[in-house]
Amino acid sequence: AQAASQDRLEQIRASHHASLRNQLKDRIRDLECELDRIKNTQQDSTFQKESTQAEVEKYRELYLEEVKTRKGLAKKLERANERLAEANTKLLRERHRSKSLITSSIVSGHLAASPLLYSTGLGHLGNSLGLNRSLSLGGNFLSPTENTLSPRNRVEAYVAKVRQELDEKITRDLQQATAELERGSAGSSKNLQVDQDPLCRAIEEYRDVLTKNYLI
Repeated sequence: AQAASQDRLEQIRASHHASLRNQLKDRIRDLECELDRIKNTQQDSTFQKESTQAEVEKYRELYLEEVKTRKGLAKKLERANERLAEANTKLLRERHRSKSLITSSIVSGHLAASPLLYSTGLGHLGNSLGLNRSLSLGGNFLSPTENTLSPRNRVEAYVAKVRQELDEKITRDLQQATAELERGSAGSSKNLQVDQDPLCRAIEEYRDVLTKNYLI
């Protein structure tokens, strides 16, 4: 009876140990799964963080590039405005000068009899505007046929040539300013159009001044 009890006790003990081992194995397996899940979560979090940082860095570089582009366009626009201001200043200066010359000629009574006055006044206008030809009514500017015209017709022919060269110079300046602005971003097209309109108006003002002051 004692031996049977001892065997029974050993069986119970072995069964209990086996149950404990199974529980420990299950617990270890659960812990390993939990550890793998935590590792995967951490890896996903790290990857997401790196991806977010890379995206932030990309947008930061784009922002800095945009700021740099805007500064460059602002400088180009400022230079274009300075050129426009210089053109307007020359326009006003030549307008006052031409009016003074014509007024003084009218007062002295020699306007019709002094084509040299037209030559001098228009020559100053051509020089101040940077024209590259000799602006002399009596020299090489007019052809032999034009030299046989009346003083008034000679002045009209001369003014036509001055107007042509003036339009060409202003057009070159306008194209240069346009090319500088077009090298910027596409978003600056509106600002470029705004700059072109004043220059076009300046061309018309030059034409009006020449017509008003010399073709009278």
